[in-house]
Parts: sequence; C-alpha cells; structure tokens
Amino acid sequence: MSIFASQNKINYLPLVIMLLLIFILPSKTEASIISIKTPESVSVGQRISVDILVDPENQSINSIESTIIFSPSFFDFNGFSVDQSSIPIWVEKPKEKTKGSIHFSGVIPGGIDRLYDPINTNDKAIPIVRLFFISKTSGNTDFKIGSSQVLQNDGKGTATSLTSKGINIAITDNGSKEIPDPILADISIPKPFKISLIERSVFGKTPRLAVFGAEDTEGGIERYEIAVGDLDFQKVESPFPLPYRLFSYQLTARAYDYSGNFREQQVTVPGEKPYGVGIAILILLLVFIGYRLYSRVKKP
Repeated sequence: MSIFASQNKINYLPLVIMLLLIFILPSKTEASIISIKTPESVSVGQRISVDILVDPENQSINSIESTIIFSPSFFDFNGFSVDQSSIPIWVEKPKEKTKGSIHFSGVIPGGIDRLYDPINTNDKAIPIVRLFFISKTSGNTDFKIGSSQVLQNDGKGTATSLTSKGINIAITDNGSKEIPDPILADISIPKPFKISLIERSVFGKTPRLAVFGAEDTEGGIERYEIAVGDLDFQKVESPFPLPYRLFSYQLTARAYDYSGNFREQQVTVPGEKPYGVGIAILILLLVFIGYRLYSRVKKP
C-alpha cells in the first residue's frame, strides 16, 4: 500500500503555510516616541530650555539620530547641555547646520529601555539632550521633530517605527529685554582645556597638528578660534594643522560658548625639526656621489 494512501499520514500543509508567512511577511518593528518638553509660554528675551525625550515603548534601543526644527524668526539657538543625557557617546553633538535646523546623533552601548523614576512611575521617556534658545519676538510658534531614526539594541540595527510629538509655544512681550529667569542665563565661561601637539612623522605628508576640545556645562561649545604668534584670531576646527616655522612661537586657542563667553589657553610650539630639508640634502648628496662613481666607471 502506498504511504500516501495511509490514513495515518501527516498533513504538512499548515506547517508549510506557517513557515512561509514567517519568512515572507515583513517583520513588525516596535514603535518609539520622540517628544519635546518646554514651557508653554515665555517672554521676549528669555532663555529657555527645550528637552528632547524618547520613549522606546518597552524595547531596548542603542542609538538615535534626530533633527529639531524651529522658527529662526522667533528663536535663536543658544547652546545645549548633555549633563542629564542618557547618551554616553556622541557621534555628533547638537549643531545648527542650517538656520532653524539642529541635528544630533549618539550611541548607547548595551542599550536602554527606560529610566526608572520612583516618583513618576508612568514616565518612561529617556532624556536625550537639553537645547537652549532665546526668544526674539512675540507670537506663537512650533518646535517640531524633523528627520529622525531610532535603532533597536538587537545586534542588527533594526530601525523602530517613530511617532513624533512637537509642541506649540506662546511668546509674550512683557516690555523688558532682560532675561526673566537668571538661573538659565549662561554667564559662566567654558572649562579649562588642554592643547596637545602631534608631531609629523619623518616621511609623512601630514603636518604637525594641534588637538583640543573644551567643555561648557551651561550651553556647549559653539566655536574655536586660534591665533598663531602675533597673527589675528581665526575660526578653526580641531585638529588644527600647524604652520611650518623653524623657530618656536605661541599658539593661543579660544573656546566660545553660545553666549559669547570664552576660555583662552596657550601653548608654546617648538620650532619645526628640519627633517624635510635634511632628507632633501641627503638625497642630493647620494645622487651626486652615485653620478661621480658612474662617471669614473664609464671612463675608458
């Protein structure tokens, strides 16, 4: 009797259909909520804090990239703080790349699913960054979440589906240009920082470099400026390629925060070691000796 005619045969059709559904249908991605927390109303000239939060919805996430959109007609970006952030490694700290658009990205090694708050047990939002703004004129405006991405901590970099919650804020004119909240006013200068010098290699083409990086707890670093010797200050980035000079000189670096406060540090740069000149002379000398030997051997 054929095995296919047996009454005890196993029906594999439901199992096959189930496997096809598992592998063919797209897998469901969990949702995350990016939200903005800020005062609902402020006064003209006030410096306010705007908190960016992420609720992973009980899933573990390990990285976030986002853009915050605001109206430059109503606000000026005035820095950021990462002191209370859940992100330990920043790929790109908050920066206003284009007017009215702030971009940032960071990584959370090991992932995080929520913060435990014994007072607000229903609050699952994770603090990402605190942004600062100064209001310019009265009216109503919005802070919005632009292009964003949150990745799961699953070893695959699976993107979660996102829900964004912007916020509307009212700006009132109280007739005063002073900042009403002195606690938020950034009057402190950036912290002391170090300028490190990296020497060029003997045969390398990379010049000597000055490497530096400052911290500012109340608003972040907006820019760096450097003066070489008695020359004027110029806006630069770290690392800064040092000019070729045979004699030592003073290098002065300034770190500015978003409120114009700055910290100045100096370092003495020793004169350049004439590796290049010495090597060039040695090569010319070897060529000359080789030519003389060749001339002697060639003579009859």
